[in-house]
Amino acid sequence: MSFYSIPTMQRSMEEWAYWEGALSDKEIAMVKKMASKGKGTGLVDQGTEDERVRSTKLHWMELTENTIPIYDAIGHVAASLNAQFFGLDLTGFSEKIQLCNYKAKEKGHYDWHKDSGHEAARKLSLIMQLTDPSKYEGGDLILSPSGHDIVVPKKAGYIAVFPSWTPHKVTPVTKGSRQSLVAWFTGPALR
Repeated sequence: MSFYSIPTMQRSMEEWAYWEGALSDKEIAMVKKMASKGKGTGLVDQGTEDERVRSTKLHWMELTENTIPIYDAIGHVAASLNAQFFGLDLTGFSEKIQLCNYKAKEKGHYDWHKDSGHEAARKLSLIMQLTDPSKYEGGDLILSPSGHDIVVPKKAGYIAVFPSWTPHKVTPVTKGSRQSLVAWFTGPALR
């Protein structure tokens, strides 16, 4: 396992960090298979459906005997990077892990948004790329901390972690499909 932080732009708190090697190839393949079966539609503000803002098929990963190692690994990544770079007061997952499937034939995308402001008090967001970038086109994850855009590298198993109030988007997938794992972490309200 390895982790790295991206330098900040004159801020005291890190803007985002990344981690590689959290899951084995076999675990990534298992999670990717679950994500590719996603049927539910991705919702936006206040639980509404708006394909102009988001076109994604979703699958919520239940906590089972088979998925406990995935939850453990993802929780370890979030706790480790939070301790080293963000210093947020976290208590655990805010909800089940979400698996996303962005399909070119459905113009899969998610426009600019923040993960904070939901009923579950999300403080830290984690997005793991599941699909090999040679299998799709488009589908860039772009973060915009402090008003400057960062295109997150495409690599199966690559995890980006950032405060949930960071604006981010997934550009339209133009060929193939892109699967990802998304998790959020909660804790007491910010002071």
